[in-house]
Amino acid sequence: MVTASGRSIRLGKPLGKGGEADIFHVEDDSAIAVKLYTDGKELARLPKVRAMIADKMNEKTDLVAFPTEIVLSNGQFVGFTMRKTIGSKLLLSLCISSDRKTEFPNANYRFLVRAASNYARSVAKLHSLGVVIGDINESGAMVDQKKGLVTMIDSDSFQYTSGGTVHRCLVGKAEYTPPELQGRPLGSVDRTPAHDAFGLAVILFEILFLGRHPFSGVPLTKDHPTIGEAIAAGRFAYSPHTSVTGMEPPKHMPVLTDIPPEVSSAFQRAFGPYPAGAVRNRPTAAEWVG
Repeated sequence: MVTASGRSIRLGKPLGKGGEADIFHVEDDSAIAVKLYTDGKELARLPKVRAMIADKMNEKTDLVAFPTEIVLSNGQFVGFTMRKTIGSKLLLSLCISSDRKTEFPNANYRFLVRAASNYARSVAKLHSLGVVIGDINESGAMVDQKKGLVTMIDSDSFQYTSGGTVHRCLVGKAEYTPPELQGRPLGSVDRTPAHDAFGLAVILFEILFLGRHPFSGVPLTKDHPTIGEAIAAGRFAYSPHTSVTGMEPPKHMPVLTDIPPEVSSAFQRAFGPYPAGAVRNRPTAAEWVG
């Protein structure tokens, strides 16, 4: 394999595997990794990856693992190189209590707050660059085990605009998708920072509330909605307006009154419930940093 500039690439041990691509160490270069597509859809991704590289996005922030060079095999596009995050674990491991005890054994609540603010800072930086994440989820970032620094990954799935062309984000997890997009074909939607603001708030809530999803609670009604259904209906389980949401928090879990009032208020702005036709006023990523 070679890069577009002609540099020879020798793959090392696997660094991670996913449904669309595998990631590998690079022999003789500990600073970069290679992402190789495995689902046969690499050519559809090429225009976005090529635009990110041409625009030198990797030089504009160190908070995101943007593509640095195209990788070719037998002259065909198969993936790209990117900066490697060292000493970090998936954000998912910080959101799940059992994993956190193993992967982040020294993570006290101060560390969780730091990691949450750093995650918001990374999202804010992307938005300042005109990038919308789209598919925000618990596997889309790496967290440094010592300092709580956050590096966003899977940048090739972001919605990226270059030269007047919008390269959309085609996917999304229902658990992090805002109510106005629930059930819609996401590949036909131009995402906005306001859409990201919902998924961002879900991630922050999961970090600070011991892995609990804000729309996963105890129904006060006879139905038991999925998380996606609860989001679509505005049934924020931790809202003080239980008569409206028909939900309450699980027993023996942290609640909104356990955190500072301004942070509690921000979560209520992010999740509602909102009356029909009301304009949603979710906190921006930059607001969350503050």
